[in-house]
Amino acid sequence: MKTVKVFSVLGTMIMVLMLTTGTAMSGAKVVEFEDINFNAAVTISDNLKALEGKVVFVTISSGERIGGTVKSVGNHLLHLEKLTGGKDFHDALIRIEKIIAIDTKVRGYQR
Repeated sequence: MKTVKVFSVLGTMIMVLMLTTGTAMSGAKVVEFEDINFNAAVTISDNLKALEGKVVFVTISSGERIGGTVKSVGNHLLHLEKLTGGKDFHDALIRIEKIIAIDTKVRGYQR
């Protein structure tokens, strides 16, 4: 019986949180970040160079997705620092020819 009450209260709290979050964001406007763009006319390497200092996620040919801040882009390697997913103190060197996708946050809310 107590378990049912706990779940009922928890469910009510979650619903209230969802409603207040939606109300708070309803006044927000979605805006593009001006300094972050992709260019399909150039190579992955050139796109990564344009994203130096930004947080990106790269998917490599094995299917693994790695996120971090672009530190530098060389001829054959990408240096990501401050990796995401609990690896804040880790860096990675990734072969550029193994990268099959890049994604990064390009828009956000403006209040």
